Amino acid sequence: MLVFVLYVLALEMPVVSGSDETGLKFGNDGYSLISFQPDMASLSEKFTFCLWIRTKTSESTYQIPFAYEQDELFIDSIKSGNRNRYRLFGSTGHVSSEHIPEMGTWYQYCGTWSLASRTFRAYVNGALAGTLITSAGRKLKTGGTFVLGDYLDSVASGRATGSCDFGGEMYNLNLFSKELTGTEIAALSADGLCTPLPDQLDEYRVIRWEEVLELTRKGTVQDIQIRCGDFETELEKTQRLLQEAISEKEELQSSLRSTQVELLEVKGQRDSAIEELQEVKETMLTNENELNNIKTELRNVSLKLNGTKTELVNARIELGESNIAFENSRLELNETKIVLESSRLELDETKSVLESSQLELNETQSVLESSILKLNETKSSLESSRLELNESQIELENTELELKTALEKECELQKGHLTKWDVLYSCPFYNKVFTRRLHKQLRTTWGSPTRRLLGMKITDKVIALIKDLDEDNSCVDG
Repeated sequence: MLVFVLYVLALEMPVVSGSDETGLKFGNDGYSLISFQPDMASLSEKFTFCLWIRTKTSESTYQIPFAYEQDELFIDSIKSGNRNRYRLFGSTGHVSSEHIPEMGTWYQYCGTWSLASRTFRAYVNGALAGTLITSAGRKLKTGGTFVLGDYLDSVASGRATGSCDFGGEMYNLNLFSKELTGTEIAALSADGLCTPLPDQLDEYRVIRWEEVLELTRKGTVQDIQIRCGDFETELEKTQRLLQEAISEKEELQSSLRSTQVELLEVKGQRDSAIEELQEVKETMLTNENELNNIKTELRNVSLKLNGTKTELVNARIELGESNIAFENSRLELNETKIVLESSRLELDETKSVLESSQLELNETQSVLESSILKLNETKSSLESSRLELNESQIELENTELELKTALEKECELQKGHLTKWDVLYSCPFYNKVFTRRLHKQLRTTWGSPTRRLLGMKITDKVIALIKDLDEDNSCVDG
C-alpha cells in the first residue's frame, strides 16, 4: 500500500522549472574523446579535481573518464568488483566497496593531493573513499596531454585502448590549484548534481568546465542537457523514497514471516497444552467418578455403621498418607530418570574418549611402522656402504700389488740400463694422470719423487722432458 501511494505521488508531482546545464556523453566506440594540453605548472605541487559521472553500462571493463599522461593520473568509473581504480605517479589505489554507487545514477568523484602531504585522497559524493601515499619529492609532470573519455588519445596514436574507453556521461569537471579539505569537498556535493561552486574557489580553477565544453572533440561526444531543480531531480528523490519504501516493505514482510513462524510455534504449543488439559480433565472426571463411588459407599457404610466414625476418620487419614506416598514415589521415579539420563551422557563421553584413544593408538602404530621402515632403509644403506668400502680397499691393495710387480719386472728386464723415469712407461702410469695416490705409491721405491708430475698426463713427451731436467738416471732398486 505504501509503495502504491508513493507511486501516485510521483505521478502527480508538478514539474518545477530550473536552469539548464550542459553535460557531455561519450560514445562507447574507443575513439570518442577530448584531448588537449593545458598549462599544468600551477598543479605540479598541489591539486584537486572534481567531476560528476554517470556510467551507463555494467560491463566488467575498465572505463576511464579522464587520464593525464596515462599513468601519471587517471581514475576508473566506480562499479562493483575490482574495477574501481585510481592511479597517481604509476601507483594504484582502490575505492572501498561501501562507496560504490548504484548503476545509472549520478555521483561526484573528487581527488586531492599535495607535495607537502604526500597523500592522494579519493572522495565519492563528499565522503572519503580511499587514500594513497606517494613518494617523497615526486611532483606532477607538466606539459603532458589531458584526455577526457579514454586512457590515451587513440585517434592521435592510431590505436584504440580496447577496454578503457569511458562511454558514459560527465558533468562539471574542474581542476583546482589547491588541496581542498574534506569539508570543502563535502560542500561541493551537498545539494546534489547541481550544487553551485563557491565563489571563493573560482580563483583556484585551472581547468574549467565551461572551457572544456569549447574544446575540439573527436568521435561521438555529444552535449546533454542537465536541468537543475526540475522534475528529473524530484523524480530521483521520489525513486529514492520508493526504494526506501520497498526496502521497508521487504523488512516488514520478513518480520511478518518470522511472526507467522512464531505464531505457528505458539499454536503448536497451545494445541499441546489443550491436549494435556483435556487429559487432566479426563483424569479429574475419572477421579470425580471414583470419589462419588466412594462417597456412595461411605454413605451406605455411614447408614449401616453409624457408630464407626472413628474408623472412617482413620481411613481418610490413611488415604492421605497413601497420596503422600504416591507423590513421593513419583518424585523418586523422576530422580531415577535423571540419574539414568546422566549415566547415559557419561557413557557417551566414555565412548568418545575410547574412540579418541583408539585413533591416537592407530596414529602411534603408524608412526612406529614408518620409523621401522626408515631404520631398515638406513641399515640397508649402511650395509651397502660397508660393501663398497671393502671393495675399494681390495681394489687399492690390488693396485699397489700390480704397481710393485710391474716395477720389479721392468728392472729385471733392463737391469743396468733402466732409469727411474722408465718406470713411467709401465701400465699403472703410462697415459694416466699422475695423482697424489700414485705419487704416494712411488715414494717407497724412489725416496722422494718429484711433485712436478702431479696433475699431468704421463706421455712420451712428458717423460723425456722430466729426464732432461733430472740428473739422476739410475735404475730403481728392488
